[in-house]
Amino acid sequence: MWLSTNFLSAAVWLKSPRSNLLSARLLAVSILLIFSAMAASVPVAELKAIWESKELDSGSKLATSRALLVQHKKAEFREMHVNKVLVHPANRGGGMLGYHDVHVKGDHMLTAGCRLDKISDADAFELSRSAATRDLQISKNKKLVQGAAGCLAPVRGEETVLSVGCGHTAAFCRATNAGCKTPVKQLGLACGHLSLDTILADKANKTSHPFRSMCEKGWEWFVIDSDVELAYPELPSLWQSALNASHSVQGQPLEMETASFVAERLVHTSVEEAKMAAAAGSPNCLSYLDAIVHLVINHGGGPPDFAIIRYLDSFSKAYGKSIVLGEDFVRAVAYTTFSDDLSTIYSLTRSGLLVTQLTSEKIVDGVAKMLNRSDVDKLKHKDFLRRDFVNGFQKQN
Repeated sequence: MWLSTNFLSAAVWLKSPRSNLLSARLLAVSILLIFSAMAASVPVAELKAIWESKELDSGSKLATSRALLVQHKKAEFREMHVNKVLVHPANRGGGMLGYHDVHVKGDHMLTAGCRLDKISDADAFELSRSAATRDLQISKNKKLVQGAAGCLAPVRGEETVLSVGCGHTAAFCRATNAGCKTPVKQLGLACGHLSLDTILADKANKTSHPFRSMCEKGWEWFVIDSDVELAYPELPSLWQSALNASHSVQGQPLEMETASFVAERLVHTSVEEAKMAAAAGSPNCLSYLDAIVHLVINHGGGPPDFAIIRYLDSFSKAYGKSIVLGEDFVRAVAYTTFSDDLSTIYSLTRSGLLVTQLTSEKIVDGVAKMLNRSDVDKLKHKDFLRRDFVNGFQKQN
């Protein structure tokens, strides 16, 4: 009511004959004070103390933050239909999610058995109240769908929240509701598209199956007010990273996702702070995080976009199928000097090596083995890259 009264008074003032430059300035100050008051009600200092703490583990940071936000009436538990849920643009280092992983994890969930009481960490931030920010959030989701080869549900226009947890599950349910294509053969059966009735056809309880309820009714979410993100923009990224860390090893961020997260953090923080934030997410590459950071800084395409890293992360989500590159290979790609000419750092050559490894069909103990350190070492020989390029060009002509 206070906000409505102030905006109404301002509007009447602007339409009055006395409206002038001064009134416009007063309105601007009034609006600024209003939004400052809204932001002030968010416990930013307390939240930062929680997330910057070195004593608290990821699970404790999440639990303490949830309690604090509920106490300040900046979050609540809410039953949400999956059609109301998009993915937060900060999810997984800005990569949001991989459509292949959505379907693979959906298949695993159905195989293991769905249970609504087992759904955990369904956390989401409200879409921004700012039209410009909200449009950007929606636009990034539309771009994600466009690059998913028909395997993710289109943006419907009725969505109200952005997931930072349980996003793959929500996306799979949305895809099922939309009848999307699926890269998992046993899910699509003969038609190659998802169908709730087809998926549950051989189930004895097909009408009351938990997956039907998940798709048709949804489940309980912990929804955080958009004011919180406005006051503490880094929180969604930190929140999602902590959720990953509190999950099993299978949920750990892989190398390219971690690189994308580091790139995102470097826009706002120092190198050391970005590295610490990435480490807090317990990525699979924790023991060689220094090599990942080196790749981002020296071969990632540069701030603020880090275009090479963004491309590699998108490529890995589309084609990598959760492939682990491995410490020896990543260190070799990051640190090998390919030429006596130190002014040439061969960032695209390194990217090519990573892309090749991400498509590897040779997997040993979960690690890609198409290329190894010795293959990278071959490129160290003087003029090797130049000679190889010239020979290839001559053969084509």
